[in-house]
Amino acid sequence: MSGVGRLHRALFPSVARYCLAHAACPVPAVPSSPLENDLASVHRRISLRMPLDARELTDGRP
Repeated sequence: MSGVGRLHRALFPSVARYCLAHAACPVPAVPSSPLENDLASVHRRISLRMPLDARELTDGRP
């Protein structure tokens, strides 16, 4: 975990973390999908008009 991430969380705590910490009843916490970072990367590449190869999405699998 990087120091920047810790600093960001300290300055901008999430609503979800607040709700989990202050809930009066048990609340299940579901982690984000491992594919979320890959999807964000694809969105960035598209928004920057960078070329995107489908092989990058499948780790070189046909």
